[in-house]
Amino acid sequence: MFTKKISSWAILLLIILGAFGGIGSLVGGNRETEQEYADVKSFAEYIAKLYMTVDSNIVQRKDQLQLIAPSMAELLTKSKDTQQWVQEVKAGKVEQYDSSRYSVSVETWTVALKKVKEEKKEGEVEKTAKDNQDAPTYIQRRYTIDLDIISNSLKGYVVSGLPKIREIPLEKIEVPKNENVLDEQLILPIIEATFPSIFAGGDISNVSNYFTDDATINPFPGGYKFQKVLSTQIFKSGKKDYRVLVFVEVLDPITDVTVGLKVTTDMVENNEKYYLKNVY
Repeated sequence: MFTKKISSWAILLLIILGAFGGIGSLVGGNRETEQEYADVKSFAEYIAKLYMTVDSNIVQRKDQLQLIAPSMAELLTKSKDTQQWVQEVKAGKVEQYDSSRYSVSVETWTVALKKVKEEKKEGEVEKTAKDNQDAPTYIQRRYTIDLDIISNSLKGYVVSGLPKIREIPLEKIEVPKNENVLDEQLILPIIEATFPSIFAGGDISNVSNYFTDDATINPFPGGYKFQKVLSTQIFKSGKKDYRVLVFVEVLDPITDVTVGLKVTTDMVENNEKYYLKNVY
């Protein structure tokens, strides 16, 4: 009887251990699959970027594709008057349809630069050789690129055949114009008086009379030199509080070129005067 009980417990223990082992194998297998799919996505994104780029470095791109996507490499040709840059690539869901074959679609965003010849209008004076240069036109484009990928544990990945490419028509996105809720001229003197010191990155006590008592003003230590205010966007964030986005032109002292950037500020009105509360 005692022997039978021991045998029963031993069998139960083996079943439990086996179950845990099976679960462990299942979890381990899922992790391996997830990693494999992540690798396939990265490879597909790399291929899409190489294939959809149009520039003067065609020889280098063709050499790279020859190793991992030979059929695609054969069709690459040099463009005389067009360039295209890939802005973003994002691979979607990976489908495994064979032990070593995968299908994946890559969403691809590009910007193309095409030189368009300007036609002479009736009555227009003949253009000089300099004026007659092709006018550049930038075009934003979006594609889905479907790739079939073969996995080889020893050699990595290779693209099978050619991709399926579909261009998705895009409408030009218009940035809505913001109507300021406050007359810009009421706050420009404060900005123009304080920003040179704030951008200098040092002591700003000389302009502290433009700040609220609890102001948080962090000087910018980057080295840019404030040049001028380009524009502002003003939003009412409280009864007497305003969020002001200030777009400025600054000078990079190292490269000696001007740069445009945004500074976020919070301003407070007190007795018809305006003060900086936050600058970041």
